[in-house]
Amino acid sequence: MPDAELDPGEAAVIALARSLAPCLAIIDEKRGRRIAHHIYGLPVKGTAGLLVEAHRRGLLSDLRTTLLDLRRAGYYLSDAVIESACAAAQCT
Repeated sequence: MPDAELDPGEAAVIALARSLAPCLAIIDEKRGRRIAHHIYGLPVKGTAGLLVEAHRRGLLSDLRTTLLDLRRAGYYLSDAVIESACAAAQCT
């Protein structure tokens, strides 16, 4: 059963998104996003993806600094995620 692989927060997000469908599920863990999308057919994004979208819409002026600030505050973001997000948003 896929739900056994989810932590309680991810399971709650998926349950809520399914009840509100169509609804974007915000899940940061790759495994949780994969399950939400492939098993339940939900559109998903992580925090970095949301920030990319905010940058594209002009709501966030400095994506890289925001991502680095999150990491300095203790939020785990790999260099690869930061670089991928900045490439997607075409920022420097």
